[in-house]
Amino acid sequence: MATIETLRSGRTGVEMKEDAEARAKAEGIDLLAYSHVQDYWVHGAGPWTVFDWPERYGAHPRFRLQGGEWVSLEFQTTTAVPEWGGAKVRMMREEDLIVREDGRVNYLSGPQRDLWLIR
Repeated sequence: MATIETLRSGRTGVEMKEDAEARAKAEGIDLLAYSHVQDYWVHGAGPWTVFDWPERYGAHPRFRLQGGEWVSLEFQTTTAVPEWGGAKVRMMREEDLIVREDGRVNYLSGPQRDLWLIR
């Protein structure tokens, strides 16, 4: 939920990224946020929640989220698995949602709440 709570109209991509990762860290979660808006092309023209590296991402991290934009909420978490000798394992997720002007978030389908273990 740390990532969803940071997606607000008027905030920049880098603000949302830093806020989400700080909230997760306070809960003991190793989070890497890297979401982006959707548009008429993949990775639309709006904000991306990525590092503010202009040489790589241009101005996208500094663009502000607009109400009514669709977002590909992408993130990964990493945790040590005791049963695997403490090896760190990361899990990546992507969910599509719309951020409304009033702050409501509606998922296209989801959010995913179940994890399937395939043996």
